[in-house]
Amino acid sequence: MSYSVCQDITSQIPPQRLMKALVSERHKVVPKLRPNIFKSMELLHGDGGTGSIRKAEFVDGFPMKYMMHRIDVLDMKNLYCKFTLYEGCVLGDKYEEIEHEIQLEPLGEGCKGKISTHYHPKPGVVVNKEEIDVVKGKAYTVIQDVEKYLLANPDVCAVA
Repeated sequence: MSYSVCQDITSQIPPQRLMKALVSERHKVVPKLRPNIFKSMELLHGDGGTGSIRKAEFVDGFPMKYMMHRIDVLDMKNLYCKFTLYEGCVLGDKYEEIEHEIQLEPLGEGCKGKISTHYHPKPGVVVNKEEIDVVKGKAYTVIQDVEKYLLANPDVCAVA
């Protein structure tokens, strides 16, 4: 049985630009913001859209080595994305996979949206909700950092 958490967000960044930074260009944006966590993040397959595979390697000394994401759906017209963490230390011996969904919509000059995360535990594993809440908080700080970075760098992830 899966366990899901949802988080509502608002941003000063237009939805297409935020989606681009959080998903299709994530491998370029996030390592710049978190060099103390990520050694590298690269596309192994695809162009950052649907079907792309992304690998993130953590810095030496970090408790995890790497993680792999697959972008299952990236629909920029409908401002929807679904990507799956399917390999790596983050899953450990607890999870088969972790799915993330992002749905954005315009709100004034920026956007609002919902981020949903679906944890699929391995058989017999009981989900630790407190642990999930900590991860949820860390994920939200990444979104805030991306927003600050985009506000300070208007050409990054600009949408034509």
